[in-house]
Amino acid sequence: MRGNFCVFLWVIQTSQNKSIYPDKFAEREMRDLQVLCQANKGDECLWKGPLGKLECPYVLIGCDNDCEKKVKRKDLQKHMATECLLRKIPCDYCNEAVLWNGLEQHFENCIKYPQQCEKCREEGTERGKGLQSSFFKQQRDIEELRNCVTLLSNEVCYLKHQQKEIKDAQMILETPLQAQEIRLTRQLGEIYNWKIENIGHCFQDAINGGRTAKYSPPFYTSMDGGYKLRMRIHLNGVDDGIGKHVALFLHLMEGHYDAILDWPLVRKFRMSILDQSEDKEVRHDISETLVSNPQWQACQRPPDNYCRGFGYPKFAPLEQIFQPQYTKNDTLLVKFEMIG
Repeated sequence: MRGNFCVFLWVIQTSQNKSIYPDKFAEREMRDLQVLCQANKGDECLWKGPLGKLECPYVLIGCDNDCEKKVKRKDLQKHMATECLLRKIPCDYCNEAVLWNGLEQHFENCIKYPQQCEKCREEGTERGKGLQSSFFKQQRDIEELRNCVTLLSNEVCYLKHQQKEIKDAQMILETPLQAQEIRLTRQLGEIYNWKIENIGHCFQDAINGGRTAKYSPPFYTSMDGGYKLRMRIHLNGVDDGIGKHVALFLHLMEGHYDAILDWPLVRKFRMSILDQSEDKEVRHDISETLVSNPQWQACQRPPDNYCRGFGYPKFAPLEQIFQPQYTKNDTLLVKFEMIG
C-alpha cells in the first residue's frame, strides 16, 4: 500500500504542475485502488477501501484551537469540547462565546452579569441595565439642560421676583396718575435711566446670595407706547463670571400695545453704566450695543405674565464698575437707549 500511496501523491503533485499534462484516467484508477490503513499494522484501524477516500480516525492531527496538542482524529471533537485549554464555551448570562480559561475575567465586564443595584440594593440586577439606563438618562438630562438653560434661568429669576413684578405692574394699572408717573421717568421716550441706590449693600447682598439679581421698574420704548421692557443686573455676575464681571440683561415683557406692534422684536439698543464724574470732559461711560435677533425666543411676543431676557453675562469687570466715578454717592446709574 505504501508504494501505491506514493504514486498517488506523485500523480497529485504533477497534476498541479501546468507544464505537465497529467493522465486523469490513471489518477482515477489510483484513487479507486483498494487499500488498508497504515494503522492496520497495529490491529487498531480496520478501515479498508478506496485510496481516494482514506481518512483514518487514528491519525494524529492538530487541534483546531491551536493549543499545540495533537490528538487522534476520532478524539478531536471530544478534545475540543471538554479538554482543550483554548476551547470556547458560552457565557451563562450573555451567551457570548468566551475562552474556557478566561471565563472569570469575562464576568468582570459581562453586561448581563447579575449584581446588586447601587440604588435600590436589589440583587440579581443585570450590570448593563443599570449602566445603560443611567447613561441614557444622563444624556437626556444634559441635552434638555442645554436646550432650556436660558429659558429656565429666566423663569427662576421671574419667580424669585414675582412679588416685585406685581407691585410694579400695579403702578401702571391702578390709576392713570400712577401710569403718568411712570411715563415721566422716561426722559426722551427711547431713553431710560435706572438709579440703583445703596450699591455697596446691594453688592454685598449679591455676594451672600440673598438677592443675586436686581430688576429695574418696567418702562416703554416711546412716550406714546411701544415695547414694554425692564433691565436686570447681577452685581456679582452669573455662571463663570461670578465674582469677576457684572451681568446686564434686557427683558421683554407683556405690554398694553403688543397687539399693534411688530413681532418678533428687531431693534438695536445700547446699555450703559454712566460715569458720574463732575468734569464732563473726562467722563467715560461703560457701554455695550445689543442687537435683537428675530430667531431668539426672548424676542418673540411674550406670553401672559412672563418676561424673557437677553444681554451680556460679562458686561464689565467688577474692578472697573466699582471705581469711584461709577458708584458716586453709593449710587449706580444704568442707562438704556433704543438707537435703531
